[in-house]
Amino acid sequence: MKKISLLFALCSLLFAIAACGYVTHSALPPGIRVAVPMLKNSTYHSDVETKVTREIIKKFVTEGTEITSPENADFLLSGELVGYDKKTLRWEEGVYNEPQEYRLILSADIEYRDLRNGKVIFKGTISGHYDYFIKDMGSKKKESEDTAVQEAAEDLAKNIVDRICEQW
Repeated sequence: MKKISLLFALCSLLFAIAACGYVTHSALPPGIRVAVPMLKNSTYHSDVETKVTREIIKKFVTEGTEITSPENADFLLSGELVGYDKKTLRWEEGVYNEPQEYRLILSADIEYRDLRNGKVIFKGTISGHYDYFIKDMGSKKKESEDTAVQEAAEDLAKNIVDRICEQW
């Protein structure tokens, strides 16, 4: 019986250590209201800023943060999409001019400002990416660039909101 109790205590301790740092609520203080106007877009790819802005808002809402207009907000997240880069990751074997896989990288200059005191909490460039095949490769299925844009927008939004939450 003593061995079972010791084993249970050890397992409980390991579980508690493994769960350290895990939270099920927003890292932002409750009641915070954030404004997220449409990002500007200095790339030559239209509508990407709409997708990224939409994904940022979805991520904040998932975190439990209220999204509102700048007039009613405590904080303002503004920015500009500054990078849309497509890099070849894999070429078709023996044929140098035939790419098989790309990495789409979206980058944005972001500013997160406390509107209550005017202080800039974060200012910097954040990126998100998505790797995709343009040809079927066994278990890896071909994907369109539009799909890659959506996935990269989701990754960029996640990275932006995670970076904002780090400040708290």
